Amino acid sequence: MSLLNKLFGQKRTIQSPTFVKDFTKENHQLMALSDLSYKLTDGEQKDNIERDIKLLKY
Repeated sequence: MSLLNKLFGQKRTIQSPTFVKDFTKENHQLMALSDLSYKLTDGEQKDNIERDIKLLKY
């Protein structure tokens, strides 16, 4: 028996997760980084931007 069941006499039942934050497929930061990536040629800045794009996609 769990502690909550002993204290309150209720059974915990979690059916599904509840998401509070609204999700939109449009990510303005991702779009801005993609635009910068196309404008830059090779270099450390482009590598950093590509890394940030990958992290945002995760």
